This record gives sequence, C-alpha cells and structure tokens, in this order.
Amino acid sequence: MTEALITRYLALLADPTATADALGALLHPEMRQREWPNALNPRGQESDRADCLRRFAAGQAMLRVQHYTLTSTLVDGDRAVVEAEWLGTMAVDAGPLRAGQTLTAAICMAFELRDGLIWRQRNYDCFSPWA
Repeated sequence: MTEALITRYLALLADPTATADALGALLHPEMRQREWPNALNPRGQESDRADCLRRFAAGQAMLRVQHYTLTSTLVDGDRAVVEAEWLGTMAVDAGPLRAGQTLTAAICMAFELRDGLIWRQRNYDCFSPWA
C-alpha cells in the first residue's frame, strides 16, 4: 500500500490535469513537508497541507510538463524512501528561468504515512546547473 500511494502521489504531481482535490485525498490533515535548501529554494521551506496544495497549483502554472522517473524505492511498513530523476520544462519566465527551459534534478524523498495517507515528507532536491 505504501509504495502504491507514493507512486500515485508522484503521478498526480506530474499530471498537468490533476486537481488539488485529487492530490489532497492522499494527504493526511496534519501533513507536513520539509524541503531542504537547494538551488531553487536556497533557504528551504516547511509546508503544511494547505501550503502543499497551494504550491501544487503554482507548480502546475509554472511548469509546462514535469516527470518523475523512480530509480529506487525502499519501503518499511508506513515509511518509504524514494530516489527519482525529475525533469521539468518551464511554462513561464520565473527569475533566472525562462519559458521552454528544461530543468533536471536528482531527488530523494522520505515519506511517513499515518492512517494510510502521507503524513510527513522530506525532500532533498539536487538540481543540475542551468544556464
């Protein structure tokens, strides 16, 4: 169940037609996500469930396409660690990034589930340099 839930979650994140309601159905009411500092978010960020859903909608507007390729998944009961290669193509200009520009990252995500939903998520995103 844990691996299927995480796979569904990542598929929704990458689906430009997915709704916040569909994503929210996978998130525990007390969900917290911690994004450690990286090239796009140098200070890192901690988000609650509402923040995550807002960021999901913002990401859909900012990215024309994105895709996760899972390279490794470790599951232990209600915990999972996933390694993935991420690719995203910008839909709009944002800071130093330009519409049409493709970004890539190696990502490690640690998940904890509670009541069959994503309760905690920690992201370690390593973006490739962009021009």
